[in-house]
Amino acid sequence: MIKINRLRPGIMIILSFIIMVSIGVFLLSLPIVQTSGQRLTLSDALFMAVSASCIIGLSVVDVANFTFFGQLVLLVLLQIGGLGFVTLATTLFAALGVRIGVGYRATMMESWNHRTSFDVLNLTKKIVCYTFAIEGIGALLLMLRFVPLYGGAKGLWFSIFHAVSAFNNAGFDLFGNSLEDFVSDWYVNLIMMALIISGGLGFVVISELVTQKRKPEEPFHFRRFSLHTQVVLIMTALLLVIGTIAYFCIEFNNPATQLSLSDKILAAMLQSTISRTAGFSSIPLDQLHDSSMLIMIFLMFIGGSPGSTAGGIKTTTFGIILLAVYAIIRGHEEVVVFGRRISLPTILKALAVIIISFCLIALGCIALSLAEEMNLRLLVFEVVSAFSTTGASMGASVELSVVGRLILMIIMFIGRIGPLTMAVSLAKRSKSTKVQYPEGHIMIG
Repeated sequence: MIKINRLRPGIMIILSFIIMVSIGVFLLSLPIVQTSGQRLTLSDALFMAVSASCIIGLSVVDVANFTFFGQLVLLVLLQIGGLGFVTLATTLFAALGVRIGVGYRATMMESWNHRTSFDVLNLTKKIVCYTFAIEGIGALLLMLRFVPLYGGAKGLWFSIFHAVSAFNNAGFDLFGNSLEDFVSDWYVNLIMMALIISGGLGFVVISELVTQKRKPEEPFHFRRFSLHTQVVLIMTALLLVIGTIAYFCIEFNNPATQLSLSDKILAAMLQSTISRTAGFSSIPLDQLHDSSMLIMIFLMFIGGSPGSTAGGIKTTTFGIILLAVYAIIRGHEEVVVFGRRISLPTILKALAVIIISFCLIALGCIALSLAEEMNLRLLVFEVVSAFSTTGASMGASVELSVVGRLILMIIMFIGRIGPLTMAVSLAKRSKSTKVQYPEGHIMIG
């Protein structure tokens, strides 16, 4: 039986994305990618390959003008980027009877931020099954709307593409104007929101929701879920509700969004959903108030949940910091939630992820502002969108120079790899020491 050699954790994850991007650049550079028959420039092909592989959705060319081959290449990159090259390779190795070594299991643990290696293979199989099951259901439901609108073949393809794009929180669309034509369509919007939210919950949470066993005669108890799942579900619901209310109130009298009351509620719901994870939109983003843009930047920075297809600092990270602040205000010495104490190392890791992410975004904004003569507000929005792998754009990406695109691609890559590797590095067990230093006092506030 073949055995995979011990691999250094983290290195294979980075290499897998480099391999995906390289293959994507080659395929997207072919003349059959665009309907016009013209080749994409190297910078365009590289940007699109990085954006698709990192499941972001930022685009410098109109995907609607791609041929079926070009759209298929993007779809494959999105799917591999969402599942992860390591996940797909593990599934293939398991099917071929290849023995998975300890090093490779460690890589899988890092890839999905999993705590133990005992059930990594089982989790990998569940990830693949859940992904294709949810995407398949979403595609079938979208077909009921798209097939009558666009015909059999085109409607089927549009359903598959947008289901995959939504679940992987990418934001690529084939309509040319995102979901603006469906701003009043509750059916399409609700399906897209369900796909985006499920993709942003994390596969561990999805697995627990699906496999949670309870006796039919017993009432449902939320606390039967793990603490991680409880925090993820509460933070996700809280951010969705707060975002919906905020967008609805701010944009209610916006002349650019003259809709009926129900359509305004629907548009606010979709905007709140996509702000943290996916780059779709049903109203032009450049016509939103500056207050809405600030809220969107804040929600993009938080992002989705650990082990999901979404980016950002993650809902649990933000939730832990909120709990710590609440504990300090209340004068508590420990952070307690649902009868469980949050350890100090976990709080420090959450704080470190936030600070490091903020610093990386600041450096990206400074670098991009030096390279481009463009409104700083647009550049900040684009950088946060790239780092959080949201993919929402105010149109600045198309106007960037080659240097600006390279900077944004680096930010996209760090956004997809950086928070992951940061979490892995911070998750290493600290070495205990018998030396206890005297306590020092520093004034705060």
